Amino acid sequence: MKKTVIAALLFFAATAFTTSSAQVTDPTTTSQATDTVTANFVSKARAANMMEIETGQLAQQKGADQDVKQFGSRMVQDHTAANEQLKQLTQAKKLDAGAQAGADPKMASAMDKLRQASGADFDKEYIRLQLKAHAKNIALFERASRDLPDQELRDFAAKTLPALKEHLEMAKAIAQRLKIDDSGAGGGYPGGNH
Repeated sequence: MKKTVIAALLFFAATAFTTSSAQVTDPTTTSQATDTVTANFVSKARAANMMEIETGQLAQQKGADQDVKQFGSRMVQDHTAANEQLKQLTQAKKLDAGAQAGADPKMASAMDKLRQASGADFDKEYIRLQLKAHAKNIALFERASRDLPDQELRDFAAKTLPALKEHLEMAKAIAQRLKIDDSGAGGGYPGGNH
């Protein structure tokens, strides 16, 4: 009888152990998913910053309106600083997010359009792009501030959001003053949601 009870207990213990082991999440899979989410955000944030820096430099050179030129200067300053903060974070965490995928066709098209435009036409294209870019990037950074697995990157996203929102309001004010239609400002920007 004792042997039967011991055998039954061993059987139940083995069954319980096997069942609980099967329910444990594979840490490798979880880590890979975390790495993918993090790398995706870092890549998109870097691409957005680089686009803002490049288009801001174009605005300083080609803008006809003084507010557009000043806005471009501000974009270069703020997005260079954000990119540097992101770079320091990723280096400290030894995240390999330096390699970016090839240029987004929409981004390349928008950049070509800006390079070819001049004067008031440049101002309109630039501000339209800024409205779209900042709307998309606000959404990207809001998600990141909630959903990223890494607390420091979540904090970075949350800390960057007020500047992105301010940039959007600045672009809206310029658009209104220059009578630029911004009805499509929510979509089509290459740097945000892919």
